[in-house]
Amino acid sequence: MPRNESLRRDLLEMVSLDRVTRAELAASGDLFDTGYELRMARVHARNAQRLRRVIESVGWPGTDLVGPDGAEAAWLILQHAIAQPDLLRSASPLLETAAREGRADPAHAAMLEDRIRFFEGQPQLGQPMRILHLASSDAVAHSMIQSPTRARWSGYRPDSC
Repeated sequence: MPRNESLRRDLLEMVSLDRVTRAELAASGDLFDTGYELRMARVHARNAQRLRRVIESVGWPGTDLVGPDGAEAAWLILQHAIAQPDLLRSASPLLETAAREGRADPAHAAMLEDRIRFFEGQPQLGQPMRILHLASSDAVAHSMIQSPTRARWSGYRPDSC
């Protein structure tokens, strides 16, 4: 059970609003027609500001604080905060530490780093080995290797090692 159920619910509500807005814009054909659609940009900006306040208050909202779904919601909000590169950069080491401590998915830390690199015009690392390095235990690394969904998501291929 997460220690901060209220924060968990807030994070999940933010992601729900993101997904509903995205679905509505996709259904209308407006999501990709006009570049970064204004309504989507507003949702991302509002969510990013709220996440920024959370991080300033409690640090990275990891699984110990908000449960696995709350931690994933925080990561998704951060991934979508593309108009606030300072937030992405400042949260990255916090997320990496949480991943090392087993309070966040190591794939999330690696994907965030690649997202930052992409927007900075640097080559992405496509980091399956880094994800395994950040995994807090052999069991986490083993589950990543064994889980086809997680392996596909992280880009891990057993034959790439």
